[in-house]
Amino acid sequence: MIDLPNIVPTLLITGFEPFDGDDSNPSWEVAREFEKIGMNGIKIIVVRLPYVFSESICCLFEAIESFKTNQFWQSHSLVGP
Repeated sequence: MIDLPNIVPTLLITGFEPFDGDDSNPSWEVAREFEKIGMNGIKIIVVRLPYVFSESICCLFEAIESFKTNQFWQSHSLVGP
């Protein structure tokens, strides 16, 4: 049997900042809820992204590189810019 190192799976969940004068964005609220409730045995990292695509994609790639996640899931707002 092969011994694997004690690796904790990491999950990066993103949501978008509010836009168009709104106080909140549902995608960010969902991401924050995951951070609060957690998942057994999984490290959860949440990152709020700007809603401007050219800025958000850069922030997303920086977060992936920074945290070296092995899973990626992005929450999406039902109403977008």
